[in-house]
Amino acid sequence: MSYDLDSDGNASNEQLVYQFPNRMVDGCQFDEHGRLWVARWLNSTIDALDVEAGELVRSYPLRGRPGHEHVLGEDSVYVTVAGSNSVERLDAGVRGAQITPPQR
Repeated sequence: MSYDLDSDGNASNEQLVYQFPNRMVDGCQFDEHGRLWVARWLNSTIDALDVEAGELVRSYPLRGRPGHEHVLGEDSVYVTVAGSNSVERLDAGVRGAQITPPQR
């Protein structure tokens, strides 16, 4: 789901971004292009969504169930994987979004 936030932090305009076949999603993070990366526990994947189009762009299979921790780094996604007790690197060719804190 997505929402608009006003200056007081109140949410409105609820919209469905994407509906996965099951509700078992875990951590998420935006990349530099505005795509949303989601760890999917039951699917054993990290999925990239185009939130503007509301569609799945790519799905990366993992060797076990992903944890909620994943980080977009220098052209790669790093994911904790519970099934293999490991951290895996996916060469995705994207960086995490640069977030600028609001000026006060």
